[in-house]
Amino acid sequence: MTDSKSAPNIIMIVTDQERYDILGCNGSKVCQTPNLDGLAERGVRFEHAFTPTALCSPARASLLTGLFPHSHGVLNNVHDDPAIATELDTSHPTWAKTLRETGYRLGYVGKWHVGRSFGPDRHHFHDDLADKYDVALAESDRLLNDVHEATFAEATMQIAGVDPRPVEETDTHLDTDRAIELLSSYTDLDSPFLLRVDYEGPHHPYMPPEPFASLYDPADIAPWENFIDDDPRKPAAQARLLRQRGVEGMTWQEWQPIIALYYGFMTFIDSEIGRLFTALDDLGLADNTIVIHTSDHGDMTGSHGGQFNKGPIMYDELYRVPLIVAEPGTAVAGATCSEMVSTADLMPTIIELAGAELPSPVHGQSLVPLLADTSPVGAGRNSVLCEYHGDEWGLYSQRMVRTREAKLVYSPHGSDELYDLVADPHELTNLIDDEAASPLQNELEGMLLDWMQRTDDPLYHWASRLLASGTNTSS
Repeated sequence: MTDSKSAPNIIMIVTDQERYDILGCNGSKVCQTPNLDGLAERGVRFEHAFTPTALCSPARASLLTGLFPHSHGVLNNVHDDPAIATELDTSHPTWAKTLRETGYRLGYVGKWHVGRSFGPDRHHFHDDLADKYDVALAESDRLLNDVHEATFAEATMQIAGVDPRPVEETDTHLDTDRAIELLSSYTDLDSPFLLRVDYEGPHHPYMPPEPFASLYDPADIAPWENFIDDDPRKPAAQARLLRQRGVEGMTWQEWQPIIALYYGFMTFIDSEIGRLFTALDDLGLADNTIVIHTSDHGDMTGSHGGQFNKGPIMYDELYRVPLIVAEPGTAVAGATCSEMVSTADLMPTIIELAGAELPSPVHGQSLVPLLADTSPVGAGRNSVLCEYHGDEWGLYSQRMVRTREAKLVYSPHGSDELYDLVADPHELTNLIDDEAASPLQNELEGMLLDWMQRTDDPLYHWASRLLASGTNTSS
């Protein structure tokens, strides 16, 4: 059992589709996120954190298990008709199971989206205040004002709009209320607690209430550096996705008010996170509570030729995510860590922070050493693995290996991609099969094959016949 006198409390705050670059501490010059920026000043900010996959259900299953989707089996969204699995198998080890066994009190508030029928209570949480229905906001016909829509042949879908409800009546605010109520109930515990708070935003429809909806002037939002993306070597699936998402041909002037609402939604969420932080202080819990913030994945929001939402596109806008870990009293408060990390690493990290024993198998590796010393760049991994298995449009396999300087995307039924991120940080020029880039391509293919082999990826057997012979260069 965990020593209740020394074990820390933990709050894990997870958003849905929050881009890495939307936070002020991660470089945004427009979007205001003072509470999360303040969290970064009190902790460690990871500038190269990546989700194992850019789709809600499999990414969230990886957060719980520390496994890549090809191992935990939740390959696409559980609520969609083509779902490969509609529940995360309860036999998988999770940090929730381990912490409960070691004496932690576990609470869950907000979006779940890891199963159709089984909620957090079936995965070892004591206090289950999650949304059990897991229907995307875009599919629930919210009555919004000033709506911006995707357009299809015979239908439309809301991309963004203004939530007409007062702030106090919104789901975001009510989730914060529920989280604060749980925190209040935990003050008298004889054991430590872990509270996970999952906000449904800034997932589309981007729907902030006032005054957040009017906070940003669309005219002040400059085009993404890769809004124009016309390299003819880009995969054909990306052009098709524009039509599938109903955003083909949208101009930057059409995207500006949409992105203004996306920013407003994020600033609204940041203000609610600020309420959580205030409650921690008021309840006397702040000095023994570690706070972790991340997102399941990012959002295209008009990047790369006006792409919307997500899909078979493995750009950093989707896969690079915010990650901040703030441990009270740390000597490295305000530090930035440049190691290559995955949100699958949070499972072993939480278990080590709690002083518990790590179960097996786990693909992630603990970040705890980096919370004490962020300086030795390259001492850990020099690459991360990401993957994609398809969504409501159908199954579509992809694998990606990403280093600080480059990226390779392997699509066994499509076109591969290779980017030199030093010369081309916005991923505009696909160098695949470029003779001058062949050494880089061979190196990354070797890294990818090594990742696939070590994690028992079922695609490894056939990928090894197409890609370079791998060596152990990814760890």
